[in-house]
Amino acid sequence: MSDFSGPGAYMLFPLHAAGQCLDVSHRSTASGTKVILHSPNGPGLEHQLWEIVGAGGNAGDSEVGDNQYHLLAAHSGRMLCAPENGLLGTCMTASRSIRHSSTRWKIAPAGKGAFYIMSVGGANLALAIDQGKKNPGSDLVVTTKVEAAHFQFELKLPNF
Repeated sequence: MSDFSGPGAYMLFPLHAAGQCLDVSHRSTASGTKVILHSPNGPGLEHQLWEIVGAGGNAGDSEVGDNQYHLLAAHSGRMLCAPENGLLGTCMTASRSIRHSSTRWKIAPAGKGAFYIMSVGGANLALAIDQGKKNPGSDLVVTTKVEAAHFQFELKLPNF
């Protein structure tokens, strides 16, 4: 069951991979770093903590459209980004315009306390663990959403 109630700091756990969370690879602070699946590292896990902040509605206009969010890696402040061209592919942390659709996400209920994290950059595109893999180091990708556990995430408050 997720703790998500709006903006704040959360760890993101894919429903299909018990005990693993989203992790900025090698704790890197560089732009273009992949986001992967990994087990929680305990104290000092800011590279596994995501600050979910309100991004307003369509293109940042708070009066138009659904609520949108930026997901920032707590250790670097870099945004979780979809591929810049709006196509399917591997996610990374990067510094881009806050109005660019590749940096904007919608959080939608998936049922049973889990959520889909939908890309604003394309119709029916969502975050998922590549091909439903469960091994540490598996890539976080943006792909066409299907009703499957590797597209669903629990957003949990950190335990530190």
